[in-house]
Amino acid sequence: MERFPPCAATLTQIEPVARDTLVYSFSLEREMPFRAGQFFNMSVPTAKPRPERSYSVFSDPGKQGGFDLCIKLLEGGAASEMLRVAKVGDPYSFRGPMGVFTLAEDNEPINFVATGTGIAPYHAMLAEHARLFARGEVPARRFRVYFGVRDEGDLFLGESLDRCTRELPDFEKDLRAFLAAKDLWEWEHDYWLGQIS
Repeated sequence: MERFPPCAATLTQIEPVARDTLVYSFSLEREMPFRAGQFFNMSVPTAKPRPERSYSVFSDPGKQGGFDLCIKLLEGGAASEMLRVAKVGDPYSFRGPMGVFTLAEDNEPINFVATGTGIAPYHAMLAEHARLFARGEVPARRFRVYFGVRDEGDLFLGESLDRCTRELPDFEKDLRAFLAAKDLWEWEHDYWLGQIS
């Protein structure tokens, strides 16, 4: 028996969130329970020689009936070109969940550092923690999020992170746009290293 048998899915929503970055919502034919931080492989029949692409789940595992993926479309990429023309109602196929990059349950302070859509697994972890904290199912925990993008046109998640600021008692965020200039990149990079503790 295949360890990760494919599961049929249907695209239910497409939401642009930044330049060439979209959140795709999928409903699943059957339940596929996952932990925040895990990923699924999406079938991409036109991709050779490996007809799959891996994407970390962007949404809270508590979302019923499916999940969201946050994807930056790259020019010429097999999956990107497929998703660029995607329409609500289109069929897809996923395998998973996979991966062990999940939030430890030791309640230690957490620093999340990410650029672009690399924020996806952290977004899922924060959304889940906020939901469980609101229910009194987990204690307060210290979170710091350092999120960078190439320039301001790539920034997103402002509303979600603002909500975390309101709902979580020890949450801070640092959103930065790194311009192309090498000297600015080095300055910002050094600044971040000094701030993370």
